[in-house]
Parts: sequence; structure tokens; C-alpha cells
Amino acid sequence: METVDFTDAGSFEEFDKFVRGYGEFMQSPRWASVKDGWIGEGIVSRNCEGNIRAACLVLVYRTPLISLLYAPRGFIGEYSESAFSDIMAGIDLLAKKYRAAEFLFDPKFTRENEPMFLRGYRGFEITPVQPRENVILRLRKTYEETERGFKSDYRNRIHKAKNRGVRFEIHGENALGEFYALYRETGKRDGFQTREREYFSRMLSAFGDDCRVFICRSENGKALSAAVGIRFGTRFTYVYGASSSENRELYPCYLMHSEMIKFALESGCTEYDFGGVPNYRDENSAGYRLWRFKHGFGGETVEFVGEYSKVYRKYPAKLVEFIQKAKRNPCFTGYRTNVKVRRSA
Repeated sequence: METVDFTDAGSFEEFDKFVRGYGEFMQSPRWASVKDGWIGEGIVSRNCEGNIRAACLVLVYRTPLISLLYAPRGFIGEYSESAFSDIMAGIDLLAKKYRAAEFLFDPKFTRENEPMFLRGYRGFEITPVQPRENVILRLRKTYEETERGFKSDYRNRIHKAKNRGVRFEIHGENALGEFYALYRETGKRDGFQTREREYFSRMLSAFGDDCRVFICRSENGKALSAAVGIRFGTRFTYVYGASSSENRELYPCYLMHSEMIKFALESGCTEYDFGGVPNYRDENSAGYRLWRFKHGFGGETVEFVGEYSKVYRKYPAKLVEFIQKAKRNPCFTGYRTNVKVRRSA
């Protein structure tokens, strides 16, 4: 086990290259620079040849008295008990260094492929930070083959969008203003809390050409839908999306996703992650409507176990939660301590 100095360019690149092989952009040290107010720390476990076999990016949220440790979608790599023991030894050092109340981590395991040695850390019922239910599209060799998996009416709507003059564009930060205006409009319409514009600016800066702004426009140039997506390794992730309340009959969102899927294929990706669909089983919920839209592109609904937790200081963990709520910090929306909840079987 060793900790990683991300200020060293060689160590940064070695860590980033390793996690890129697993497609988890939130485990890249680049992600730490996106999360304003958090500190990024790295831990690796090496094999006998000295190569990284497992890695974990840990985000540290500090208060004057204690801190919270969180590894988004970590750890990454060899899921052996010995590698995990190395990673947890590093976590214990960080917990001591930062006086952590709790360590939270949420690797992408389903109940079927969850390693036995992790189950002891599963023991709390907590509100998830990342959605447990995701729609994931396994990309085929060509777009034509992939498109055959779309619902027939989706293919018709994509065709209609093109015939009605909707055009698709790929941009960098130059289009951030247009995306953000649509994003704010979408948040107001759908009732969710929006992030600050600087958050997206940091994301585009951190990931460079791997993070792009995608826009669909009407014939007269008006932005109708927009998205921010990240390609990382062989996975493309649809991170944020937005749409206008007007001109929905032009089907811009259908065309936008079809073109983003093309972009992912041309980038060598084998997986298109549509992101979360919380509460999708409730047909009266917004999550169900979101799932129905995403699922129509032929994706598979995958349910992950959720968070694992190690508590270091039980009652101070409630103080961290209170401070997070008081600041309404969107960096960690959905976090709940596990102080007064029962252990699951």
C-alpha cells in the first residue's frame, strides 16, 4: 500500500492511466479538481512486479473539527481481499490524518457479483449518493448495429428531427453559456437544485477534449437540447442534460442521444452510460419517465448495491451531515449518516 502524491506529474499520470482502463472518471485525480471544497487523496496497492493492481481516489471534506472521506465509484482494479486490505489500510491512515468521522465508498457491484469480503461494510441502510439504478447501453461494432436496438418509434423520431432541420453540434467551453441557460431552465421546470456554472467550467478544464458540450439546434439556430458528457477509457458517460420547454415536437433529445452514441463509438467506447434512473419502478414518478426515455435506446437497467461505510467516530458524523445541510453543498447531495439506522442482513 502507498499513498499517491498528485502534485507529482508522473504519479498523477500513472494513477489516471490505471483508472482510465476501468472507465470510472470519478476515480480519476482529474475529478478531485472539479469538486470545489474537497481535497483529493490517492491510495494504490501494487503487485509483486510493482505495478498498480488496485487504486482509490478519496475525496476529503473538512470541517474545523472533523472530516468525511468519500470514494466515488471506488475502489478500482483487482477485487481481491488482499488488495482491498491494502486500500483500507490507506483509508485508515487518511482517517487518522484528517480526523475522519466516516469513510463512504460505492463501487459498481450488483448483488450477484458483490465480493463476499465487502459485505461486512454494506451493513447500513443509507440514502445513496450516486443512483443505485443506471441504464447502460452496450455498444455494438457499428452505429447501424447499435441503432437496431432502439425502439422503432425512437428511430422514427430521430429521422423526423433531421427532416425538421434539427442539427447536432459538438463544442467545448465556448458553448457552456448555452448549455447552462438550458440547464437552469430545466432545473426550474423539473424542480431540482442546479449547480453553479463554475462547476461545469472546472469539469471541462479538468478533462479537456474528453469532456464535451453537445447541442441540438433548430433551423433558426436556437438551442433546443444540450448535454455534458465524458469519454473515459472505453466508457462514455452522459453526465448532465438539459432541454428547452419549447419545440418538443422537433425531438431534439432523441437526435442528441443518437449522435452522442455515434460520438462514443467513434471514440472507441464500448459502453454508453445513460446515468441514474432513481425510483424507476414507480410509474407515477419522474424517475420512471426518465427510465422509459433512456431504456428506449436499448440500454440495460443495472442495479448496484449502493454505499459501503466504515464509521470512525459515530456521533461526529452527524455534525458533518448538519454542516453539509446548512451549506446546502451540492458536492455531496443525498448523504446521510448511519448513526440511528439498523444493520441489514
